[in-house]
Amino acid sequence: MAGLLTKSQNGNSNTEPLFLGMGDLKEKLIKKILETTDPEVLKEMLKILDNQFDDKNIYQLTDDQKSVVNEAQEQIAKGEYLNNNEANQEIEKWLRKK
Repeated sequence: MAGLLTKSQNGNSNTEPLFLGMGDLKEKLIKKILETTDPEVLKEMLKILDNQFDDKNIYQLTDDQKSVVNEAQEQIAKGEYLNNNEANQEIEKWLRKK
């Protein structure tokens, strides 16, 4: 893999590539799973993978919610929004009034 940045070039002693292909990632993950002796680690890994295919993580919006989202997207497109700093300043003003 010519020209591929490795961890050793990034200051670590390991020479594994920082960017792996899908096949390499899967092989590495399988190897780590087979080497793992901690059942809690395996349970957590399974939870993560199960969540990827869990339909309950897909949000179903009502028509009112969709309308609010569309309105917000239109406001963003028009530049009608506050950046984080501006929002924090507005919050500070609001909190001082109370």
